[in-house]
Amino acid sequence: MTAGTPAVINLSGLTPSTAYKYYFVSKDAANNDQVAVSAGLAITTTATPDTTPPT
Repeated sequence: MTAGTPAVINLSGLTPSTAYKYYFVSKDAANNDQVAVSAGLAITTTATPDTTPPT
């Protein structure tokens, strides 16, 4: 990935109404972890919508 290029990450298998926190670590050309680590991204998944039809 080139510096400054946006990245899109699709996450699956997450539990509804649950908080998650993600951190990202970059690697250099030799595959070494870099010292700078992201501050973290906090997300909370939404509740599962009610799909039961009324009776």
